[in-house]
Amino acid sequence: MSKLIDRDFKYSIDYDYNTQYSCEDSGCNEEGICRCGMICDEHINSIEVDVIVGDIYAEYFDNSISTKRDNSINAILFGITKEVDLYTIDRIVRHFKLWESHNWEMVIEGGYYGQEMGGITLTSLVAKEVESHLDIAFSIDDLSGRIEYLLGLEYGHLLPELVGCKYEIIEVNKEDIIFGSDGHYEKVKYKKLNHYLDPKYHGIRGVVILKERKVGDQWRLIDGYHRCTSTQKDKVKVLRAYK
Repeated sequence: MSKLIDRDFKYSIDYDYNTQYSCEDSGCNEEGICRCGMICDEHINSIEVDVIVGDIYAEYFDNSISTKRDNSINAILFGITKEVDLYTIDRIVRHFKLWESHNWEMVIEGGYYGQEMGGITLTSLVAKEVESHLDIAFSIDDLSGRIEYLLGLEYGHLLPELVGCKYEIIEVNKEDIIFGSDGHYEKVKYKKLNHYLDPKYHGIRGVVILKERKVGDQWRLIDGYHRCTSTQKDKVKVLRAYK
């Protein structure tokens, strides 16, 4: 059974609409009850990706004792934690740009007192794509395979230096992160990235590889320029790739 097709996200999305009335022509004035309201100019104002990610997580994982037990086992045996599952959803959701309103449908329904906003759902095509990739990703029960799948989805291939790597979640000093692509870094610095600001994004911000030095360590950023640039925190949570 599909988890995302026809799933209503209305209460997680900021939307608005107008209502047109024809009470005199529709007989509402005589009846004393208005039943003629017709919704028009319906539109989505904004979509908070972190909220959508939380909703989707709740669709796949309940809050039961058995789920918590399974999460603990997966964390110990395979390195798959709730944080990694949320990261997985986040990367897939952002890959399909679910913050863009054209990926959603606003469903209008008839009611006893005129039209009502019945729900806001993903378009069928997008829902199927997102769900398909989530099913594949969640079927990968080791952290290395999971991260490789997500990087492959985003970039289409895996860098040679990442082949055969293991991963762990660590925190590093932001000042020790090396943004190797100067051109890309300069472009990212001037973008408006409100969805990655600290109040909205609390997850893993990138993938790094250790670059050893005689004094201290530095971390080459492989993935996550937007996320790492946006944070104002001194410490950044990342996935360290190592062999």
